[in-house]
Amino acid sequence: MSLRFALRLAIALVAIGLAFLSWRDAARAYWLASDPRKAPAWLRGDPRLAAAQADVAKLSLGQIDPVAADAIARNARRQLAIEPLSPTAMRDIALVSLVRGDSRAIAQLRFAERLGRRDALTQLALLDQAAATGDNEALARHFDRAVTVHPELAKALFARLAPLLGERDLRAQLAHYAAKPWFAAFLNTSLDQPEKLDWLADLMLRTNIDLSGQRSALLAKTLRTLTAAGRNREARAIAQKLGQTPPGALDDFALSAITTRQDLAPFAWRLGNDRGVTTQWSKASGLQIDLDGGTSAVLLDRQTSLAPGLYQLDQRLGNLSGAGTPDLLWQVDCLRAVQATAIWRQPVPLGPDPKHYRSTLRVPNDCSVQRWRLRALAMDGQTGASFTIASLSLEPIR
Repeated sequence: MSLRFALRLAIALVAIGLAFLSWRDAARAYWLASDPRKAPAWLRGDPRLAAAQADVAKLSLGQIDPVAADAIARNARRQLAIEPLSPTAMRDIALVSLVRGDSRAIAQLRFAERLGRRDALTQLALLDQAAATGDNEALARHFDRAVTVHPELAKALFARLAPLLGERDLRAQLAHYAAKPWFAAFLNTSLDQPEKLDWLADLMLRTNIDLSGQRSALLAKTLRTLTAAGRNREARAIAQKLGQTPPGALDDFALSAITTRQDLAPFAWRLGNDRGVTTQWSKASGLQIDLDGGTSAVLLDRQTSLAPGLYQLDQRLGNLSGAGTPDLLWQVDCLRAVQATAIWRQPVPLGPDPKHYRSTLRVPNDCSVQRWRLRALAMDGQTGASFTIASLSLEPIR
């Protein structure tokens, strides 16, 4: 099954449901031409014609017999005689024309759209035609109109649109709608299709959508998903551009308001706040860390892309309080394609007085991506403890 056919099938299935939501005008015309007393009891007082509903649904699928199509066209013409600018009547005439292969069908559909853009079946019919003809500009336009007016359509259509992102022109067209409310939801859904990540990253980088603030959860999911798939370059570019990150911030090793933004992880410090550990950064005191007794946890975690060479790690730790003395360990791994390999480890002793440590490490030539982790290791009989990391820096040794 081709990707475009799958999208068209999804459009048709959605149209079935929508046909049952767009009865009012068609039913009015039907009952004007029929005897209301013959309506089923459950329809009296709310004249919705079940047969007409089913016929319009079949019509939207292009699966209807000629007699039923003729009946829909007759009712639509009766409705137009009463209400000359009825968008639903014009839509039904256009759909019948499509079934019959009438060359006027597309023009009729476009006229129906001008009469009422809020009609979802009209938008779906135009969306289906755009998918069939490969008109990506029209596909993006009618997709936007359909899900903007009828958000309930989004979930069904998102999954079918995502596979088409392999078409560069479609990505370019969709990027124009980045400011629309549905766009962020589409990105979120598409992130769950790992085979489409390269196309999705390209689509995102074509936009200026702001993924900070209220959309920070989407930014965090994007970076997490891309880095897990080894797409570090695209992830970093998205963090820089769409995360509204100041120039150079992703290269700053220090602890700061920017480098402790959790939505920017792993290109900023991910703070350990799991069971038994609480971390909180403030400009006044640095990173405050509180550990429960017997806790083993990752306190800090970050990814860097340092050039090969020698570096000096400088860290200042504040007073240790509490009865326990946790063992801390820095570890740097080289993230290669198939595995993570440790290239440096360094214990960090704590005490009742402030500490200042300088350590040297070397980044190998074949290690373009590094992962830094500061761990607290549980010891038998250890009780709770609190301490601060007042400052942290990393400088190349020339």
